[in-house]
Parts: sequence; C-alpha cells; structure tokens
Amino acid sequence: MRRSWRPKAQRRAGTLSSFTKHDADLFATLHIDEELFADSPLLREALDLLAWSGSAPMGRGVIASLLGASNAAVEVALGEAETLRILKQEQGASEKGEPRFLMHRLVREVRRADVPLEREPARWVAVMQRLGDWFEQRRDDFANLPSYEAEIDHLEGWQGQAGRLGQTRQAVRLLWLLAYPPYHRGQYQRAHDLVESALARFEKTVLLDPTLEAHLRNDLGGTLSKLGNHRASLNHEQNALAIRRAVLGEKHADTARSLNNVGQTLGELGDHRKALEHKQKAVEIQCELLGEKHPDTAISLNNVGISLGELGDDRKALEYYQKALSIQREVLGERHPDTANSLNNVGATFNYLGDPQEALQHGQRALDIRRESLGESHPDTAASFNNVGSCHRELGQLTKAIRHWKKALTVRLTVLGDRHPDTMGSWEDIVRLLLSQRTPIAKMEALRLVETDSKKFPNNPTLKRLKNEILGKRSAKPANKKPKPKKH
Repeated sequence: MRRSWRPKAQRRAGTLSSFTKHDADLFATLHIDEELFADSPLLREALDLLAWSGSAPMGRGVIASLLGASNAAVEVALGEAETLRILKQEQGASEKGEPRFLMHRLVREVRRADVPLEREPARWVAVMQRLGDWFEQRRDDFANLPSYEAEIDHLEGWQGQAGRLGQTRQAVRLLWLLAYPPYHRGQYQRAHDLVESALARFEKTVLLDPTLEAHLRNDLGGTLSKLGNHRASLNHEQNALAIRRAVLGEKHADTARSLNNVGQTLGELGDHRKALEHKQKAVEIQCELLGEKHPDTAISLNNVGISLGELGDDRKALEYYQKALSIQREVLGERHPDTANSLNNVGATFNYLGDPQEALQHGQRALDIRRESLGESHPDTAASFNNVGSCHRELGQLTKAIRHWKKALTVRLTVLGDRHPDTMGSWEDIVRLLLSQRTPIAKMEALRLVETDSKKFPNNPTLKRLKNEILGKRSAKPANKKPKPKKH
C-alpha cells in the first residue's frame, strides 16, 4: 500500500511546504497521522528517535543500532520518510560513508509534543543503553574520532534526557563518554573536568556499577597524568585496577589495560622496576587474550620499552619499540597516532645510542604524522617538535634545535599551560642550550625569552629561577639532556 504523510486536521499538498507558512493551525498541520505507521512501525520508531535526539543529522547505521534493527530494514523506513519529505538526507562523516538524516526543527517539536518522553521511559532507557554501547565500542581508537564526533550532538542530547528521566546511571555513563573527543584532541583539562563531573555524580548517588566506576577512575587517572599530576593519577588508577581484578578477574583485557596504566604512572614517579613488572604482566595477559598483533598489545610493548630504557637497557628497549612499531604499521597503518608514538620512541632511543641521524629520520616521520593526524596544536605534536629539536642539537644544528623547541613551547603554553612539567621543561631546554654557547648574543636571547614570558606569567617559578641563572645568581646546568621516550 502506498502511504502518504497527512496532517491530522486536513490533507495538504506538498508536505514540508508548511514550514514557511504562518497559518494559525501550523501546529496541527505538522502532526504526522498515526495511520502512516500502520504498516511500518519501524518508521514510527525512527521518527520518534530523531525527534528526541540532538538537532544534528544522525547516521543511518547509528539509527539502526539505537533501534536494534537491521540496516536493511532501517534503510527502507528512512527511504520512505525521505520520499514523504519528513526527513532530509545529508552526507557527512558517518561510518562507511553512510547517509545522515535530519528532521526539521518544527516537525521535531510537534513530534515531541505527540510522543512525550515520560510516556515510555523503558523504551528510551534501552535507546540510551544502545547509544552508550555504540560510543563505548569506538572510544579508544583515534581512527574512529570523525564518526564519533559526527554523532556527539546526540550523545549530548541523550545525556540530558537521561537526567530528565532520572536515569542517573545512563546520565553518568554518557557524560563519561563525552570526554573522549577532547582527550584525543589533546584538550586534557576539558576531558578531566567531564570525567571528574561524571565520577562526582556517580559517588553522590551511590550507584552500584563497579564496571562503570572502574572506567571512571581509570580515565580520571589518565587525564590527571596528562596534566602532570601523577600522584593523584596513581591513586585512581590503582583503585580501577583493584575493582577490575575483583569483578573481571586477572585475565581480562580491561585488567591488562589497568596494569599498563598503573605501570606507566609508577614510571612517571620514578619506580621503574615496579612499573616494568606491571607492564610485563599486561603484555602477558594481552598476548593470551588478544594476540600479539593487537593495538593494545602494541601499546604495552611500547611501554615496556620505556621502562627498560629508564633502567638503562636501551638496546632491549629499542627491540620493544620496533616490535610495537611493526605491529602498529600492520594493524593500524602508517599514519595512525599510535604508529607515530612508536616512531618517536625508536628515534629517541637511536639518539641515546649515539645515532642522531637515524633518530632524526624517525623523529621527523613521527612529527609529520602527528601534524597531519592530530594537528599543529596538540601536546603530542609538541613532543615531536621537541624530540626533533633534540636530534638537531646532537647533530650540532643548534639554530634548528632552538627553532623546534620554541615551536614545542608555543604549543605547550597554549594547550597545557605554564605550570605543566612539559612546558617548564621546554623553557629549561631552550635557556640552557643558549647558555651553553657562552656568547653574549645567546645569553641575551635567553634573557629576552624569559623576560617576555615572565610578563605573561609573572608568578611562574621556573621563569624566576631561569632568570636568576641567566643573570648569574645561580649557575645554569649544561644542556646535555636527551629526549626521554614517553607514551604521549
């Protein structure tokens, strides 16, 4: 049977032409006749979903996931809605190039009035659960970020609807998932604030969901570590590990991830032997559960290399970095940020081993990938600028070294702030390299840098100390520090 979209009050020609008319019965005009859904209940579900979701277009695959329906069935229903001009199709960043569908604002408002959210709360809780599942499955891999961000308006919308319906667990979970785009984009303070807010709401309402609590504590620890607060990070990460061991057992992928994260933070705090134990245990579990050629296993192998390097075994560390790099190139591709991370660490280790030319090749490749995938203003890109600068320094190309270090400093000041350890490290590297040249011009350049930034950050202790060193009130240390491989 051929069906058409009829207003409740009367049948009109041209469907959405009513959007631009201001007749008195506009609200009645935009009602969708329930008879339309007699032979297509899935069409009704899709329209109700879009009415209560965000105002942005939604990908067809996401609609299918949220309705628990097949892509083929949803395609038919959406095609009919498009033919009737109830929905408009747009192209966007959906997975696999799928079309996206948009409902006109006025139709959304009328449909919301016809189908109040509170009428069927169980129906919408199921939608929120599926929405959370969709985002949770895609949260970790940077390659999923475009499709993740394309649907973020709906994540925000349903997070608000969860609060409206009193569904605290769903509200907390969706709020947590909102933190991933800023985290991947290097906006660590924003990501931290979102996860912290989610955990505060979790604790306030005394929810009994240990899996969600472990996610929240693990990720709050991760953001704190990125912000340089490693002691606070360790507390949350150890709590997450304890929960996962109790609930999931030792041999679980999430437990392995927590072991790796705790190991990383222990290393940041200087306990490299205990860090190595945690990371090796993570690798053991991941190889058994996920296989060696898995992105998580590669990350842990890379991090084992960091601990080995800190313990003085640079050649063994290089083996782990190169193994991680080989896996990432195979399963993620050359232009993935994780691949760039291993390239960066391979390069830094060649520098330690006295081969700055080989180090520069790897470091420059990592920088190129990060600039392309992450952008110029990302903390990881800044780390690559810093490491390439260190290679130039070892090659005696001091002007190039300082130029790259200044680029790293500019990015770090912008995205991390003046009190972050990496920012303060950039100031120290530049000043001490300039002072090591022992020329009046280099000394004046160092003083000019410090005085210029002191005007912007008058209370920064590192700038005060460096100014005293430049003026001879304290002696400067020689610039002989090489870049430390790090999981950025």
